[in-house]
Amino acid sequence: MSDSMTITQVANTLGLSRQLIHQWLKKGKLPGTQEPKNRGAWRIDSAAVQGMVGSPDLERAHKQRAVLVGKPKKAKTAYAENMQGGVA
Repeated sequence: MSDSMTITQVANTLGLSRQLIHQWLKKGKLPGTQEPKNRGAWRIDSAAVQGMVGSPDLERAHKQRAVLVGKPKKAKTAYAENMQGGVA
């Protein structure tokens, strides 16, 4: 993949847990590949992450997290904000 991210980077960008990102990868909701040398490491294409911004799955995940925890986790980077504006 040309421009890829780790599970942690995706979780921080989308404001979700690493566990949920891993579940989405396993279920095929988010495309990614496992690194052959380290089966626990995933690489997710940045374009796929951009496609998740504003998606029903992301909206639902934030609503569920708000009910369980009290409020959505804030993205730690400006990446998600830049993606909504079309800037990568």
